[in-house]
Amino acid sequence: MRRWLSGLYGRLVIPGAAFKDMKALCQSIKQKGFEPAIWVAPFIAEKESSLFKNHPDWFIKNERGNPLSSDVVSFGGWRCSPWYMLDGTHPGAQDYLTHVFKTMRDEWGCRYFKLDANMWGALHGGTYYQLNTTRVEAYREGMKAMLLGAGADSFLLGCNAPMWPSLGIVHGMRTTDDTLRSWGNFKKVANECFWRNWQHNKLWVNDPDCLLLENNDRHKQITPDGRLVKLKSVLTDDEFLFHATHILCSGGIWAFIQKK
Repeated sequence: MRRWLSGLYGRLVIPGAAFKDMKALCQSIKQKGFEPAIWVAPFIAEKESSLFKNHPDWFIKNERGNPLSSDVVSFGGWRCSPWYMLDGTHPGAQDYLTHVFKTMRDEWGCRYFKLDANMWGALHGGTYYQLNTTRVEAYREGMKAMLLGAGADSFLLGCNAPMWPSLGIVHGMRTTDDTLRSWGNFKKVANECFWRNWQHNKLWVNDPDCLLLENNDRHKQITPDGRLVKLKSVLTDDEFLFHATHILCSGGIWAFIQKK
């Protein structure tokens, strides 16, 4: 369930119009024999979100003491940018993250969380509530707050995450870029996966991203400047077989998407 949130980054426990009753939805998924999973971008918020408006002091600061905008020091974000980053050392931000994951775990019944945009929780160029803290330390403090709320039997999957700073605080890790329907992308992600296969079941469970098995004339992709463009794929059966083989050989998570 990716588009479960309200449409603003930074409103993590306010369901969107399509997912008004998250508890009932998660229970329905379990009754069908599946495990519900939720996509979350926990470290970021956009300027118009209630989180940012109500608690600007919870965010990483610039040299003037104002919330640091992501586009000043790095990529602003793939949509709803620029983003502002929660300060993992701030007690209020920590309590908030624990509350969010405890709500999803205890009230909604979800134990599987895909954490996206984690790298923004460890960006350079900011200052923190807890002085003399490194960005890695701040990131790990925020992650520990999430783990506390998610519970011991949860599964946290890191995506767009700093790999080595995430050791011991995620259960799974995306080991490749996003998979797209192009031969160039298939070769690229297979190469990335190959050099990280050794990490599987040693550091975490590897996630080589989703398995694609057919062309799609309606595929859409968000460009770095936020535009939504349509792509037409013309991959051959052998190219799809190559893609499926590298994911199988990784030994990691298998994920596929079916749309009606």
